[in-house]
Amino acid sequence: MLIAINRDFMSTREETLEVGQAEMIWVKVTIKGCKNLYICGFYRAESGDADFMEAFNTSLERITGSTNNMVIAGGDFNFPGWDWRDNTLKPRTQFVALHNKFGDILNDFRLTQIVTEPTRFSNTLDLIITNRPNQVHRTQILPGISDHNVVYTEFDVNPMRKKQTPRKIPLLNKADWEGFKQFTDGLLYEMQSLGDPTSVEEMWLLFKCKIQEGINKFIPFKNSKTKESCPWVRGPLKRKIRRRDKAFKVSKRTGRESDELKFQKLKHEVQRDLRRAYWQYVEELIIPNEADKDHGSMKRFYRFIKHKKMDHNGVSPLKVDGKLVTDSKMKAEALNKQFKSVFTTETEFKPAQAQPRFPSMPPIHISSSGVLKLLQQLNPTKASGPDNLSPRVLRELSQQIAEPLTTILQRSLNE
Repeated sequence: MLIAINRDFMSTREETLEVGQAEMIWVKVTIKGCKNLYICGFYRAESGDADFMEAFNTSLERITGSTNNMVIAGGDFNFPGWDWRDNTLKPRTQFVALHNKFGDILNDFRLTQIVTEPTRFSNTLDLIITNRPNQVHRTQILPGISDHNVVYTEFDVNPMRKKQTPRKIPLLNKADWEGFKQFTDGLLYEMQSLGDPTSVEEMWLLFKCKIQEGINKFIPFKNSKTKESCPWVRGPLKRKIRRRDKAFKVSKRTGRESDELKFQKLKHEVQRDLRRAYWQYVEELIIPNEADKDHGSMKRFYRFIKHKKMDHNGVSPLKVDGKLVTDSKMKAEALNKQFKSVFTTETEFKPAQAQPRFPSMPPIHISSSGVLKLLQQLNPTKASGPDNLSPRVLRELSQQIAEPLTTILQRSLNE
């Protein structure tokens, strides 16, 4: 077995993972900013070798037990009975129990086998197994120098970071609310001018378009950043970082020892202050302020946890009818089938023609004062609904939109 690693990478052989008598080599590659990458070269000579299972399972437990490290295992695993195109066993397969146990190990550790073409005659013996299938660029079978073909695979060893697309963020604190209120004062008159045959949908569309037009006109916006920011780096620390960078340029230009000492001093101060600011920020997220009644600190905490995520694998492989599904379309169909199965099939219901036991409900009247009260009780920190109207906007315009909303709700109830 041979694993060749570029000398630019920090790599070490992990002999503690080479368990038992199995022919395998494990190498750990440390990459800055990424989780550890574990590469395994494997050779299983006998198709009935059961000791291989325990050794491979123990190695994976030691790697993925505490952290979700990236694993790439390749070699001649010698499981000719597997048809990896649909993850099923071929007819008349020998050592069926060993084949199934190997499949269970892959499922338990969320590993995916990515080679589907034959590598020796009609069998796929040489496999590439990984827990990051989305980071595989391409896999190709090439002619080899023996009776086995060569499996060529390209991986992206850098983590895939889910990059947020820019979106417009309304600056509600800088909105012209007085102008917005004057803009919506005539909304009820515009709805009444539509006439009686107007449907509820037309009235709601007029209301929504009017509010949206006012949002675009009286509320400024900014675009969100696609690059992850460091909120713990604030004004004084930013200024010190700029002084450090300036001192570095001066020391490189002059070459004087005094300038180098000044730069080194600022460098150590920045490192110390960055660590302090980071852990102070984390402490503020974990221990929320008692005066924070809107749970703003908890929202910041979960946003911080989400941004710490190093990689994005999407939906993990799903097991459907005993088969492991990795294709995106097939996973979507499997989830859709599962969701559909839990809904109750509607049946035709024919109520019995009997006298009602209870008196009929009198007509419901919706008052504008009740609608106004509900609008004023909206939580402005909550997210917008499917209509994309912010609760803050509805609360600020409660006096102007209470009557139009009452008309829409009453018409909808009457119809």
